[in-house]
Amino acid sequence: SSCSQRGSVSALSSQTSSASSSLIVPALNLARKGLHSIPTELSAMDDRRFGHMTGLNLSNNILSHFSFLVAHLRQLEVLNLSTNEFREIPELLAQSFVELTRLRELDISHNKIYRLPAQLSLLTNLQRLEASHNRLLYSQQGDEATSERLRGLSGDGSAAATRHTLASFDFAPLADSLEYLSISYNSPKAKHALS
Repeated sequence: SSCSQRGSVSALSSQTSSASSSLIVPALNLARKGLHSIPTELSAMDDRRFGHMTGLNLSNNILSHFSFLVAHLRQLEVLNLSTNEFREIPELLAQSFVELTRLRELDISHNKIYRLPAQLSLLTNLQRLEASHNRLLYSQQGDEATSERLRGLSGDGSAAATRHTLASFDFAPLADSLEYLSISYNSPKAKHALS
């Protein structure tokens, strides 16, 4: 679905300043805008306004999918997708992880995500991953050294987050860069509708 004028980048820019369309946007806050889809202006790979953007906040909306790759946002360091309707990391976002080499912080908390994609391990500079309050499945399996490293990262002190690893996700490639990991308040027994 298309984004309403209320949620478009142009409309938001005009609400906050009288900036021209050639203004470079270092960070964009689209939190609490009631967005069902991401503004199409962000998907324009030749739009120079967003090529140097280091922060994108799409939290507290009604987003459930991505309709474009974000690989052209190569300078992105902070991405906040918390408090939306995602059931999984959108495939188009996951495909972009190989290009997002500067991403340091990813917040996907307070969604309905039931698994983390393997592509997440491509974010080798990721320092902070907030994935609490989802529906991630746990497993008793896991590499002991990685489990020990994760035990020290869980900033929330959650016993469940430190005793278990996430099912079908290998944190080993991120173990050197991660400084904070929160996977608390996930419901391993929640029913996961895959529709």
